[in-house]
Amino acid sequence: MGCKSCEVACAVEHSRSKNLFSAMVETPVPRKRLYVENPEGVRMPMVCRHCDDAPCVLVCRTGATKKDAICGIVTKEEENCIGCRMCAMVCPYGMVGRHKEVKVAVKCDLCLDKAIPASAHGLSNRHINFR
Repeated sequence: MGCKSCEVACAVEHSRSKNLFSAMVETPVPRKRLYVENPEGVRMPMVCRHCDDAPCVLVCRTGATKKDAICGIVTKEEENCIGCRMCAMVCPYGMVGRHKEVKVAVKCDLCLDKAIPASAHGLSNRHINFR
């Protein structure tokens, strides 16, 4: 549909509060890690492909971008990222974004601590709590 609720759910999942309403006023503003694109007139979410040969891992000077040898997921440790954006330059799919306020690169981590990525749920009730 192109409603972008997957983008919002991703940003909320990567916020400190994990709450839609609180996340909207957080500083720095939480960043999404996927993008709804419109190739050939069909809206679809685009996410990191977690490449077998992951060029983003190969060029990362600080080791902030890593590929798990067991599950194959490419992750980014933002605290080790220096914001050089080499990973974004070499990504063949353009799936590495940037968090301007924090000056780090961001990418989909498939919500490793969840059974299903937040983007797959969209804006479910778990993001809209009033605590």
